[in-house]
Amino acid sequence: MSKKNKNKNQQKWLTDNLKGEWIDKDQIIEIVLFKSLIHYVEKEDGLNDYAYDFSEGLKQGYVRQDTVDTIKLRQNELNDAYLYLKNERPALKNQVDEWDGTNIVEFITLEDLLLDKDTEVMNTIVKYRGYMWT
Repeated sequence: MSKKNKNKNQQKWLTDNLKGEWIDKDQIIEIVLFKSLIHYVEKEDGLNDYAYDFSEGLKQGYVRQDTVDTIKLRQNELNDAYLYLKNERPALKNQVDEWDGTNIVEFITLEDLLLDKDTEVMNTIVKYRGYMWT
């Protein structure tokens, strides 16, 4: 890598999502957090110890049970957030985006559900941000 490129932003996977039309701050926050988790899981293999067997380390005393429990909880919560972003959220967002204009109560319910679930996932990502490096 040349000296000139050494300080250049290497987060093209993210910055490409922020180009183009005007984006409000709330959308920028969503994009950054959601894309960061997806990149962490898919490109950095960040959940590679999701199913790791700690039994030998526990038996040998190299790791404590409370440490294992903390790691498993973190990995489960990040995995659940990732699965929501990849599976549940696109369908829910599509329902909101494709609203036919007839049942306003249903629309508000869907929009609130999307907002609440997105906020829950963003809170999970922020909670574990210090561990999202590989």
